[in-house]
Amino acid sequence: MRAIDVPSPDQKTHFTGLQVAASLRLQVKDDPRMNNPTSPLVTPTRRKGHASLRRGRVSAPGQVYFLTFGTRDRRPVFQDAAPASTMAAALGGGTLDGANLFLAWVVMPDHVHLLMELSAPESLSVAVARIKSGSSRRVNAVLQRRGTLWASGYHDHALRSEESLEPVVEYLLANPMRAGLVARPEEYEFAWSR
Repeated sequence: MRAIDVPSPDQKTHFTGLQVAASLRLQVKDDPRMNNPTSPLVTPTRRKGHASLRRGRVSAPGQVYFLTFGTRDRRPVFQDAAPASTMAAALGGGTLDGANLFLAWVVMPDHVHLLMELSAPESLSVAVARIKSGSSRRVNAVLQRRGTLWASGYHDHALRSEESLEPVVEYLLANPMRAGLVARPEEYEFAWSR
């Protein structure tokens, strides 16, 4: 590490901000602790892509989450009735939820919205993985295909305690109408709420 000449308290010396910044960069660059990623001195780099979705994610039992997960390459897999009804049956059949409570869901042509209360002692990512895996097997069987159905990652929004469920459910159920699939939300057959 390169030493900095520090004046004694009785000397009057003025450093410019650029001089100090340059000397600090030299110190940091030469500090062996900076090569250790677990060092508290290392600032984590910003994550990109789906990894950024996980930043700050917390799984809390009893928490209600608004989830969105899309199909791989946003293919409109659920545009046809057979795969859409299979997905709807999987969500409504009580096998994908585990101990969690599904409050509402809608199957869109290229994604799914789900309002879920995390009740199980499992993480949110494990619950979503079970939903995506179980539904993928069923939908792929109907389509007589193999391969990845879902895009990696998902979006989640933990509802605040003061946030009412009713407007969130209405927003979720109105998604097909906003997308121009139906004139009124109640006309869409691949949606459900408690």
